Amino acid sequence: MSDTHYIDASRFAEVISVLANWVMYEKLGGNKYYEKMWKARDHQYFAKYTEEGQEMFNEYTGIIKKELREMCNIVPKENV
Repeated sequence: MSDTHYIDASRFAEVISVLANWVMYEKLGGNKYYEKMWKARDHQYFAKYTEEGQEMFNEYTGIIKKELREMCNIVPKENV
């Protein structure tokens, strides 16, 4: 496979984030790396990563970006 496939950078980041989050959830077992936080302004709860969870998320996003580039020739492109 030699053709490079360009995807809008913001869409690429979104896809990478969704995949990394899914991998974490499936591999590491649910909510272990999330904290439930109260957002007073909107009167609702939201989840955020713990410090350890954020490090894992960053690691997985790097791996997924690398694999998409090396195996599938899919790369982000600004202003597609």
